[in-house]
Amino acid sequence: MLFEIAYPLERSDLVKSLVDLARGQIAPLEQPSIDARQIGRLINYYYGGPPKFLERKFRAMRAAARIANGENPAAVAERFYDQPHMIRELKRFVGHTPTTLRERLDPILRAALTLERLD
Repeated sequence: MLFEIAYPLERSDLVKSLVDLARGQIAPLEQPSIDARQIGRLINYYYGGPPKFLERKFRAMRAAARIANGENPAAVAERFYDQPHMIRELKRFVGHTPTTLRERLDPILRAALTLERLD
């Protein structure tokens, strides 16, 4: 595989680095050998979409975790353009609306949202 030859990191380390970079936890300047276009290609390779898609996914997952932990959906919606935008993104990436996240969430998804460190 071309990426395995060009990037000798283990797949899990590379994916973790890309996720950290997409979350804004690593400054791009700390990765001098990888420029923004290469990062975009790697994210597309491993996640099947552009970096903006991955950013939207993590934003929806963070919002779902906050709502599932009891926060008010109106407060969580501040990171989105408006509340219908938040509801569409939650339904697309999590499969639930804010109401079902608060009231009728299945235990497996609740455990996944509480165990996953999304911040």
